[in-house]
Amino acid sequence: MDQLTLPPFSYKIKGPPDKPYIFDLLRKQYVRLTPEEWVRQHMIHYLIHYRQYPRGLMQSECTIDTQGQRVDIFVYNNQKNPLMLIECKAAKQKLTPLVIAQVMRYNTQQVPFIVCTNGKKHFCFQKQKNAQPYVLLKEIPTFAHINEWSSYV
Repeated sequence: MDQLTLPPFSYKIKGPPDKPYIFDLLRKQYVRLTPEEWVRQHMIHYLIHYRQYPRGLMQSECTIDTQGQRVDIFVYNNQKNPLMLIECKAAKQKLTPLVIAQVMRYNTQQVPFIVCTNGKKHFCFQKQKNAQPYVLLKEIPTFAHINEWSSYV
């Protein structure tokens, strides 16, 4: 798998080398290890261990609307309201404006934070209070920051 800029973690892999599976902490099961899954698992571990996101307030590969739209990782606040949508792409896929626009279209629930990552580059956008546009943040905020922010909206 590709080298990422996210911190390494101790992962569990099983299965034959040509069809490996990796353990997903959120789904609590082994899932097919694809280049996108490699990025998703790194992001999950980064959020939990480096940004203090509670595992119990995160979901991976979840459906977010009636059209069956799925996102890679969804984060909820302490009141279980949608807070952050995270889309993971394979490390080799460039995060072009077209890709970012696609991720923004996934935001049917108008969550306050949107992240798009390929494991090497990470873009985090924050909705402005009482306004429509999102602004690009310098880094992915801690859970305390986004949870506190959501209580003011």
